[in-house]
Amino acid sequence: MDLKHAEQLGDDFSARSLENMIALQTALNDLPRKYREIILLRLAEELPFNEIALCLEKNLEAVKSLFRRAISALKIKMESNYSARL
Repeated sequence: MDLKHAEQLGDDFSARSLENMIALQTALNDLPRKYREIILLRLAEELPFNEIALCLEKNLEAVKSLFRRAISALKIKMESNYSARL
């Protein structure tokens, strides 16, 4: 593989990464606030579930359940957005 080919692959990867980031942001924005909040606390802020429970004033099991529902909703949004682009 020559340098020009490697650069082209890098550009393609960067474009796809940017498209994926935009798709993720769009899907997150389409979620209800409570889902966005828990996803961001867990994944962006890297808070453990027990700290999220304290922040949201909910019990630990409720927070875990909310997170599972939020991730499921995000997955559905991402899949529907992907299908719509095809």
